[in-house]
Amino acid sequence: MALDPQVREWYRPLIESKGFRLATRDVAELRKAADEIYNDRDVRESIYARGDISVPRGDGSELRLRVYRPDGNDGHPVLIYFHGGGFVIHNIESHDSLCRFLAKATGAVTVSVGYRLAPEHPYPAAQEDGAAALAWALSEIGDYGGDPERIVLGGDSAGASIAAGVALMPGAGGINALMLLYGDYGAVPYGESETVRAYADGSNVLPREMLDFFHDLYVPEDADPRDPVLFPGRASDLSGMPPSFVVSAEYDPLRADGEAFAARMAESGAQVKSITAEGMMHGFALLYDKFDRAAELLRKLCADVREATAG
Repeated sequence: MALDPQVREWYRPLIESKGFRLATRDVAELRKAADEIYNDRDVRESIYARGDISVPRGDGSELRLRVYRPDGNDGHPVLIYFHGGGFVIHNIESHDSLCRFLAKATGAVTVSVGYRLAPEHPYPAAQEDGAAALAWALSEIGDYGGDPERIVLGGDSAGASIAAGVALMPGAGGINALMLLYGDYGAVPYGESETVRAYADGSNVLPREMLDFFHDLYVPEDADPRDPVLFPGRASDLSGMPPSFVVSAEYDPLRADGEAFAARMAESGAQVKSITAEGMMHGFALLYDKFDRAAELLRKLCADVREATAG
């Protein structure tokens, strides 16, 4: 379908002027700009309870988690959520409103993970933090009303890639489902992707220069191109993946990659539902309160996740 009218209107100043360009390669400036746009949003979903927790890492630093409870009851499913941002920008604050929305719509105790960012902490720091968050939830989430036997890993963009990678880590267990929003899985290299060619020219969110910039900051030069935790879409065996909901946006350069990843999972025998967000660009989940179609899709997705974790 055509670009959604609300999406077009929201981005009209960019579409009609300079387009979606990488404004700077200064990481501090990129983070500051992202925080100014997303961290101070007026929309704040009401939630029963929200609290921050610090989990110690082996090196003496601490992993920050934020826990959202939909109500005061016990026995809820658990959603461990990883924010997007190219592994370089964004944080728990940028996704606070979205995580409140997801907690209410899924009925899940939702844990937002403040994983380490590149370039200070390139791969595998984010995945290690993801595994630590999962281990914490398996042992402690009952104290916050969650059921450790009904855990979902989810995320958007880079966060979806982290969630999928954690599910493929050796010894990973206790994951009942994956909720993946427009991730970068490595199933289709940028240079071979028809949707990168179609939508990464700067006229849509996530131009090619930004993809390459974030990739270079996050992926070490000596990285194994077949590492399934780094590139889940290249895993040799996806048959053991949990039931998965893989969402792609129609006007997203990463759409072909997401669709190919879902197809590979299905071919491997994993249970997967591939969903295309028609009329949407990359990043639409953070703007669910601006785009009616985005909010509708997220509510349906959350209903699917609720059903998948029922009982």
